[in-house]
Amino acid sequence: MGFLDQDTVVLLEHHPSCDGTGALWVNDLVSGELTLVAPRVDVAAVRWQAPDLVFSMSDIIAGFA
Repeated sequence: MGFLDQDTVVLLEHHPSCDGTGALWVNDLVSGELTLVAPRVDVAAVRWQAPDLVFSMSDIIAGFA
């Protein structure tokens, strides 16, 4: 599925026939620990948290105030 960080990957385990749902796992690549997130998943995607935005609108909207 994708990486949560450099040491953690998300996996979607399907039945060998690839029919139906699968188990969603998080795998710590350093310790080898597997954590079951959900047992029956149809579709999943890894998304990154957006960084905090650092900008000011004061110069842009000054003419409208």
